[in-house]
Amino acid sequence: MMKKKPVLFAGAGIVLFAVSAFVFIRHSNDHKECSTVSSATTNQAGVQIISTRHLCREPFSF
Repeated sequence: MMKKKPVLFAGAGIVLFAVSAFVFIRHSNDHKECSTVSSATTNQAGVQIISTRHLCREPFSF
């Protein structure tokens, strides 16, 4: 029964670390250098088509 306790604590520590890392990444990723660009065009049938693109200057985006 005593051998299960260290394994349980180690597992809980790993899960806590993983959740903390995930929350930190989601919270600190504010996309300051990103923007959304929209462009409108009209095709041959007269239908207006709106295209949006998400542009980021960041090398990595989580």
